[in-house]
Amino acid sequence: MSPDRPQAEGLDRLLWIDLLRVASAYAIVVFHAISDTTRANYGLGLLRWPVPLFVAISGALLLHGSRTESAGEFYRRRVRRLLAPLVVWSIFYLVYRKMVFGSGDPVDFKRMAFHILTGRPTVHLWFLYMLLGLYLVTPFLRTYVRAASERETQLLALAVLTVTYIHESWASFAPSQPGIALTLFVPYVGLFLYGHVLRSLPERRFPSWTLGITVIASLVALSAGTTLLPRWTRLPGALVSAHSAPLTVALIGAGFLLARQTVGSGARLPAWLREAVGSMAGVSLGIYIIHPVFQRILETQFLALRGNPAWEVLLATGTFAISYGVCVALARLPYARRLV
Repeated sequence: MSPDRPQAEGLDRLLWIDLLRVASAYAIVVFHAISDTTRANYGLGLLRWPVPLFVAISGALLLHGSRTESAGEFYRRRVRRLLAPLVVWSIFYLVYRKMVFGSGDPVDFKRMAFHILTGRPTVHLWFLYMLLGLYLVTPFLRTYVRAASERETQLLALAVLTVTYIHESWASFAPSQPGIALTLFVPYVGLFLYGHVLRSLPERRFPSWTLGITVIASLVALSAGTTLLPRWTRLPGALVSAHSAPLTVALIGAGFLLARQTVGSGARLPAWLREAVGSMAGVSLGIYIIHPVFQRILETQFLALRGNPAWEVLLATGTFAISYGVCVALARLPYARRLV
């Protein structure tokens, strides 16, 4: 979902990275489409894993040893690529928010400024502001991982993930006011480093069947935990499904390695499938950005079906397909392509 384009390893495109990005983008659309009631009844709080996976993918791509650009070159290329969608879509959603959810009161510029400063011109755009913060520290993290041993990098990632999980657990009991936009990245540094650690592991280090079992077991445990923990103990489900929670970290690690081992460059897959996955991955950021607009349109048209899990998954699939089509169209326009 990030604007980072997977680079080639040898002559092969990283299709396994593309596949993970597409799966994550679709899972996020599903998460946003389902109601709070459905999440509570079916444990779909487990669908919080896509954002951590996206962050890990960004770390795997941006901290890889093949990156040789200087800090200045990195900022010119990456930050500039992200600023256009961040600015344009922030303005778009501030206007959209006022038009769709406004009560007819005069425009409150102070409130709009507050949304920008906290990185939430709308609920889901926080991701772009978080990603901007990660970009700002990436050159410094690159310097560290190049100078440190693999063991030292692994220990740092583990330490940061542990501290972050403790913070997330505490915050789930006492939610605080939102921080400012440029601090949103801090809880995700550990996952960013984790992505690099995963990509640095030797190929075929773990049997594919053990990775598959880990993925399934983690999903079952996340589903059960997010459903049963609040019911049985009245503890928050975030203790299980937080972005840096052990189960989430295990799930995205196993899924990451399993995709690398079983999909790889996708040379054995049909050409049309490789092209389709690459096309969707190329606009995954755009799908994430624009999907709430089409989700609301579909929800408004079929409001009576809200709360039906099967309908909500169908709604998400339709939202994803429409958003993808619009992004492909925008990507063909000279200036609009920079926004998706």
